[in-house]
Order: sequence, then structure tokens, then C-alpha cells
Amino acid sequence: LSDDQSDRPVAQSVQSPQVVTLLLSSKNLSLPQKVLAGHYLREQLALRLDCPLSEVWWVWGGIGLSFVFERAVHHRLVAAAWQQIGQVSTNSFRRCRSRAAETIRQWSQQVAPMLLWRARFSCLGHSEQDWDETKTLGLPISDFEESLRDLLTQTPVTVLSDEGGDQVIGAPKFRHHLLFVKAQRREVRLQTTRRGHWLSWTATSLRAPLGYLIHSLIGQGLTGLWIGIFREKPPLAYEVSASWHLHPISGEVYLYAAGKPEDLPLIQSEGRRLIDALRRGVITSQDLERAKQLALNRWVLLQSHPVERGKMVSAWLAAGYRLEEFRSLPETILSFGVADLKQAFKTAPIVFSEYTVLPE
Repeated sequence: LSDDQSDRPVAQSVQSPQVVTLLLSSKNLSLPQKVLAGHYLREQLALRLDCPLSEVWWVWGGIGLSFVFERAVHHRLVAAAWQQIGQVSTNSFRRCRSRAAETIRQWSQQVAPMLLWRARFSCLGHSEQDWDETKTLGLPISDFEESLRDLLTQTPVTVLSDEGGDQVIGAPKFRHHLLFVKAQRREVRLQTTRRGHWLSWTATSLRAPLGYLIHSLIGQGLTGLWIGIFREKPPLAYEVSASWHLHPISGEVYLYAAGKPEDLPLIQSEGRRLIDALRRGVITSQDLERAKQLALNRWVLLQSHPVERGKMVSAWLAAGYRLEEFRSLPETILSFGVADLKQAFKTAPIVFSEYTVLPE
């Protein structure tokens, strides 16, 4: 799973493209409103910027937009296009409402993204009924106009990226003062799956450099601690992932696996055993060195993908980090010792959500 759900990947077929990344706070928006607003803003800005390569993506607490240009573009052109979005176009609204409903339908059929969004919204006490695409199709234009006006009053995080690096144009910190609800375990029955699925998810205030390293420790490559469990038991799970992501609202850590429904209790047991071991600090120096090398490899790959790098930089900025902290990530990763990881897991919060999904 990636750290966001995108409408579609941006084709990087241009030479040395310049990427403009915008990230907006989606505070107080329901999932249908959030997805609809993303599609609408993408369409309107791409039209005004004459940009055929663009992407909308969604993170927890934010709406992201990426625009890829074959030539250098001045950030003031983007700001001017932003100011030109005014009265809602009825035709554009209807098109984007249909796209939003289709996006939510697709997510609901992909169990892992659906569970992640459920966990994010439900830990704040929000309704889980937003997964009905008919609710999106029923959104009135008057409600959308109000939410769009609120979005357009924002100054978005703005980053210019190319193969040479990143330039920050605007970096307002998102200020979300949220109350998380207590830990919860839920069982979901779905007609759209024949497999069993298990997700353990938690919001976390881990510092971003540590989180980036923990991502490699638990879930990157074939040597991640969670994936490694299932390498030893190939028949147990068909799909496995584990990750840390930084969002404007919070960081998150999760373990996910899908397998036969009858194997779900064993998958769940393995997951809880790993979580307990990490919280007790059962981490070796070999685990740490392997995770460092994977994290550094991921960093090197990121430098040749300005679209993905722009997404990550904008999330760091929205969460209150400085560009210099992002640029110095390799040096920071190398400075961590086993004691740092043990302390991080020891003080991490308990699991907010655990989901078990079975066929209906």
C-alpha cells in the first residue's frame, strides 16, 4: 500500500519534469466531500494551467494535487490559477461527483485501503457510512459550494520539485486539534471478498525520521519483520503489508494481512505477538542495520521520482517539519541506535483499531 490513495498514477514520460505539489487541509470534511473536492480542484487547476499530466491524492487530513510540466513553471502562475477558481461549474461538479463516487466504490472493493480509511475516520468518532457511493452521488451542489469556499480560503502547502531537488513556496502548518476515541476491535462482514483480512492500526506521534526507519524495519522488502513471518509460512497469507506513514493529522503504523478465513486466527495471533515483541524492545542490531540499509535505498530511489518526493515533502511540511530535516534524513537515520528504536516502541500508543474481515 502506498501512503496515499491516488486517483491515478502520473505518467512520468517527460524529460526532467517540474512538479508542482499542493496540499490542503481537509479538516471537517466527510470522506465524500473530501474526494469530490479533490477531483474538482484537480480538473479546474489543470484546465487553467494547461497541464495534461496531473494527479489528485488523499491523505489523512489532507487533499493533495500534483501537476507535472515539461518546462519550468513560475509558482505565481499556480497561485493565480488558484485565485481564479470561483463560482462552481455545474457541469464540472456533476462530472467530478461521479468520479468521486467511482473512487469510493473502488476503494471499498479493495479491502486494505477501505480498512485504513475506516480506522482513520473511526478513531476520531466519525461515521463509517461514507463508504456508500450513492451518498456521494447525492451530495447537493449547495453543500459543495460551501466546502469549496472554505478550501479556497486556505494557503496550500506548495512545493516545486525536479530531479535537482525541492523548493518550498508555502509551508503553513496544519493545525488539527483532535480528540482520539478509545481503542476498538471490530469485525466486518463483506460480500465482496472470499478471503479473511486483518488490520492492526494505530495513530502515533513518533518523530518522522524514526517512523521512516520503522517502516523499513517492519514492512520494507522481503526482510521486514512482519513480512518475514509469512515468508516462513507461505500458505498462511496471500497478501501482507506493514508500514509507517506521516499524515498532516498524525503518523500511523499498521500491520495488514489477507488469507483464508480459517487461517485468520493464526494471522491475528502472529500480529499480536509481533506487536508485543516490539513493545518489549525485542530488536537486534542485525534488524537495525538491515532496516537502515533498506531505508537509505528507498531514499535514493525517491530522489529520481519528483512526484512522489513532492508528496512526501508536502506531508512533512504540513506536519510541522522543515525542509532541512527532510534533506538530512539519511544522516539522521544512520545516527539511530537500537536503544532509540526500543524507546520509540516502548512509548508508542496502544492499538487504536483492530479490524477482522470475513466473507458474508
